[in-house]
Amino acid sequence: MRSSNLLIIFMKAPLYGTVKTRMQPQLNADQSLALYKAMGIDLLQNLSRSTAYNLEIHFSPPHGLAEMRRWLGEEHPFIVQRGDDLGEKMLHSFRDALYRGYRKIIIIGSDLPTLDAGDIEEALSCLEEQPVVLGPTDDGGYYLIGLRGDFPALFTDVEWSTTRVLEQTLHNAKQASLPVHLLKQQSDIDTYQEVKTLWQGVCDDDALRKKIPATYAALLNVFSSSRG
Repeated sequence: MRSSNLLIIFMKAPLYGTVKTRMQPQLNADQSLALYKAMGIDLLQNLSRSTAYNLEIHFSPPHGLAEMRRWLGEEHPFIVQRGDDLGEKMLHSFRDALYRGYRKIIIIGSDLPTLDAGDIEEALSCLEEQPVVLGPTDDGGYYLIGLRGDFPALFTDVEWSTTRVLEQTLHNAKQASLPVHLLKQQSDIDTYQEVKTLWQGVCDDDALRKKIPATYAALLNVFSSSRG
């Protein structure tokens, strides 16, 4: 291992009609897929610039490997997610990483293209002080979870994909006497309203446009089409 720290990105294979469906019907299936792929490209590009951690992509479904490679190349390992729900899948990924000798492990999704290596390095630094780090989202979930140990209690009795995910995870941590460091709250990109907010942001911020060029191009296609 180059590093004792591991960043895992959870991703879905970019299969037509299966990603970013909550953006529809305002975006059609082609636009949703194009935006999803663009966000993943920018996220991986920005996170690959650090030597502070190793990076793996854990994906689903298992038959999507060829699509993952066509989308993101073969620079980073692709590992199939295991488990029946998101909690089980994350727990398996954390435990596998710990078994392989990693000390600090972070899992993020692919819904926040503005994340960069500095955000991950900040979370790793916080894991020196606390065993759990969470990055809250505006909708009651979290965009990042980092652990320094095996804490299965965090993933039990959580209503995944609801507004109670963060609340229930914090409750689990308290019950297990696990201190938690909370990062700054951010908005991931799941709904059309969140897409509009991101579009307004890139329109007003030249540095942001340069940070996520593929996402900007996909957004430009969406909103140019809507004006037409």
